[in-house]
Formats: sequence, structure tokens, C-alpha cells
Amino acid sequence: MDSSLSLSSSTLSVNKQIESNYSLAVKLFMNKNFEKSFKLIKELYDQSFSEYGKGLISHKLFVKIINLYLIEVGLALSSDTTLRLTQIETHRIVTSLLNNDITNNLLKIYNSESNIPLEIIFNYNLLLITNRELLVVDDSAFLNKIRRVYASIDLKNNEDDKYLKKLIDLYTFEILPTFDEFDEARHVVQSNQVYADSIQENLKRIDAIEKQKLDILETEKQKKLEKQRLEYEQKQRDIQKKKDLEASQNLSYKSIKEIQRQYNSESPAPQATITSNSQATQLEQLKSKLFYMYRILKNYLKDNSSVILVALVVILASSKFINFKKLNLKDRFVETVRMAFKVSYL
Repeated sequence: MDSSLSLSSSTLSVNKQIESNYSLAVKLFMNKNFEKSFKLIKELYDQSFSEYGKGLISHKLFVKIINLYLIEVGLALSSDTTLRLTQIETHRIVTSLLNNDITNNLLKIYNSESNIPLEIIFNYNLLLITNRELLVVDDSAFLNKIRRVYASIDLKNNEDDKYLKKLIDLYTFEILPTFDEFDEARHVVQSNQVYADSIQENLKRIDAIEKQKLDILETEKQKKLEKQRLEYEQKQRDIQKKKDLEASQNLSYKSIKEIQRQYNSESPAPQATITSNSQATQLEQLKSKLFYMYRILKNYLKDNSSVILVALVVILASSKFINFKKLNLKDRFVETVRMAFKVSYL
């Protein structure tokens, strides 16, 4: 059945109601009321498989519902859209896609991938490649699968299908370049009859895509290098800042130690040392004065000179017991002479 007109009268009401809901979902989508549109088309998607299997809706309506659902899911999963799903809903959809639930459900209807309408195949693979990081787990497996899909396309029977070229363009200019298969893309252009009238033009298009991708990679490389350079310079500044801080702290510590060292070197000597040096100086002065007096008096004391000399030696020998501050030199000398005379007399 290709339209609602070919349905039996008993199913017209069901088809009409579902088609009405589909039209409302499209209207909401076009008016950018994505949340309400997605909620409605999701209900229709879940309902459409059973309803089409029962013959309650037309094939055309079934295809429309599946395509709108695929388009809105692709937008919902894309990071640059205003349509946002709950975390639970996103997880459910992603899990369903990773488990190939859509493909398995379609195979129950069409029995073979080659029988699935090109419009659905196009929107399904557009959904996958647009959300590659989220939905493509194994690049090689995905690429090999899409190669099989491309090889299974019946060009002759689908030559009037407007989605034939769209699907081949998606494969040639989007999917293959995404995986850097530029030579394979060029081979498709040179061998597929849909490009027979524009081979050189499309080869140049592939060259431009490859150059653009290389430019993007180079730009990303330069950005990465620039980021690494900035991070390195910041790290060096942090290291230098730490070194400067440590040097400042060390300089402060050294300055304090130097002040302490200088203070200690300039401090007065201990009192005991000063006293000892003063006593030595006074002793030398005393010795000089005593010998000076002795030379003056020796002419008058010739007879007792030896006795006086002995007395002086005794005094000098005991000089460490003398308190020089309290010593009266004149009185001490007179007393010494007197003692000398007494000894001489005895």
C-alpha cells in the first residue's frame, strides 16, 4: 500500500488520526517547538511498526514517520541544537541505536537491507555519521557496513529516486572523507554513473575537502602546540617565581646572620681579658718606675744595693697579688728601703 487511498474503509480512520498527529509533529518541528514535536513523533514511531504490520497505515505514512523520528533524534543528540533530552531518554535512544534496534525493526518489515527505502537509509546513516563520537564504537565495522549498503544499492531500479544521489553524496563526500578514505571517494566519483557528467568537478570537490581537513588538522596542531607553549611558559614563570621567593628568603636569612656575626665581632672583649691586659701594662710601667728609682738611689745606697735588689725581686715575683689601683708607689718604696736597712743591719 502506497497511500491512505489504497487502505480499506475500516482502516481509514486509524490512518487519518495517525497522519493528523504526524502533520502536527511536523508543524511543531517547523515552528521550532522541538520538545513537543519530539514527544509526539516518538509515540508515533513506537506505534507505526505495529500499525503498519497490521495494515492500518500506509507505507508512505510509515516512511514519513520513521524519517522524521530519525531527523529529530539526530538533532537531539547533536551538541549544537536547542532540543535537549533527559539523561534517561538520551541513554535509552543511544542504547537502542548501539544495539541496532532500528535496523532490526526495519528488517522485520522489509526482510532485507536492499528493500529498505533509500530515504530511510540516508537519514539513518546521516544520524550515525553526524553523531559519530557517540554512536560509532568501531570505525572499521561502521565503514565496512556502509560499504555493503553502497554496494547493495540498485541504481537501475532507484534511478528516479531523489534520495539516490543524496545517499551516494553522503557516502562519497561525508562518510569516506571522515575516515580519510579520499582515494576510495575519488574512485566512487570516477566509477559511479551518477557522477558521469561531472567527474572533474567532483574530483576537485574531494580535493577541496581533503585540503580543508588538512588545514583543520594543522590548525588544531598549532593550537595544541600553542597551548603547550603557554603551559610551559607558565610553568617556567611559576618555577622562577618560586626561585625568586626562595632567594629572597635566603637573602633575608643571610642578612640577619651577617648582622649577628658583625655584632659579635665588634662586641667588647670579655672583662677578664681586659683586666688581664690592663694588669700586664701596669706591671710593665711599675717595673720601669722601680728600676728608674733604683738607678737614682744606688749611688746613695751602695752599701745596701744588693739587699734592695733582693727586695725588689721579691716584690716583682709577687706582683700578681698587687692591687694596682690601691698601690701607693712612694710609700711602698720607702717601706721597702726601710726593710732593706733592717735586713742589712741584722
